[in-house]
Amino acid sequence: MSLAPEEIADLVVRVITARESVPEAARRAEVPVRSVELWRQLFLDGGLQALEGAGPRRPTPRESLLEKEVESLKEALGEVILELDVWRELRHVRHRCT
Repeated sequence: MSLAPEEIADLVVRVITARESVPEAARRAEVPVRSVELWRQLFLDGGLQALEGAGPRRPTPRESLLEKEVESLKEALGEVILELDVWRELRHVRHRCT
């Protein structure tokens, strides 16, 4: 008997919530006990992996380095824009004087 993923998930939830033992679930689904144990472990591991990104996390060292580089580049760009504005203003002043 081949079970659909939804059926496996339902079976695993019944086992995890103690509504059914592993042997009972295996017998009812006509699968080996080892399959139910494996599915339970995969289900729990998958849930843990899904939750790892759910809470606040610290940036990786690479992310921190990139954030610092972005801030440095923003500062440099701001200085260039300021200098460009000064040059434009000087050009405008020269144009008025001639």
